This record gives sequence, structure tokens and C-alpha cells, in this order.
Amino acid sequence: MNNELIKGYVCLADRKKELDAELKRVGHDLKEMTEKVIDEIHNAGFESVTIDGRKVTIKEDLYARARGEDHELVAALRASGLEQYVAPESYNESSISKYVREIWNDLRDAARGRKTVVTEESLRAALPEHVSKVLKISFVYKLSNTQA
Repeated sequence: MNNELIKGYVCLADRKKELDAELKRVGHDLKEMTEKVIDEIHNAGFESVTIDGRKVTIKEDLYARARGEDHELVAALRASGLEQYVAPESYNESSISKYVREIWNDLRDAARGRKTVVTEESLRAALPEHVSKVLKISFVYKLSNTQA
């Protein structure tokens, strides 16, 4: 029997276990730091920064869904003439998110020209009133780290 082969396996398995634990710690630290970096970049008024040859960019997205019961949003969509987002007695969350995202992007484009910020309130004001009242909007911020 080749004991060296088995020893090599045991050594690699132990090393993998150590690296997995380290990767878990780094992932946790990175998650905590990500929130702080997003706040830092936002507070400085930027969407991205370049440091040490790396470009760090905030990627923004949003998701929309019913705030309460689905049927309330379905009724609001119908009342607002947005039947294309309604299936028999439900709605398509991806389509609603895309619809709200398009309005959000239009508002952001206009805001850039005025050097202002789009808030959740201004986004809600741009939506049909019936829909705005029953829609939950979640903003998601992620960081991208690429070669500058």
C-alpha cells in the first residue's frame, strides 16, 4: 500500500478544511465591510471610486412586490390600467419589478442632470397612486470590484 499517497490525501483534506474556515471568516468580514463601503461611497456623493488600481462601483437594483395581500396589488394594477402585469388572480413579481425599475431609471436619469437624488418617496410619487399604496419596494446595493 502507498502510505505516501494516503498521507498526501490527509494533508490536502486538512488544508482544505483550514482554507474553508478562513474563507468563511473572510466572507463574513467582507459582508460587514461591504455595507460600510457602500455608505462611505454614497455619503461622499459618488457611484464609484478608483483606489490601488481597482474600481469599486455601487450596483443598485430594486425589487417590487405586494406589500400585503396579492389580491390588493392585483386590484390596484387593474384600477391603474396596468392589466398587462396581472395573471388571472395574481401578478408577476419580475414584471412588476421591471416596470418599477424602468420608472426608477427614468427618474435617476433626470436627477443626474439636476444633480439630485431619487428617493423612495419620489419613486412612489411617480407610480400610480393605487399601486404605490400596496407595493413594497426593496432597494439592493452591491459592490463591484474590477481592474481600473
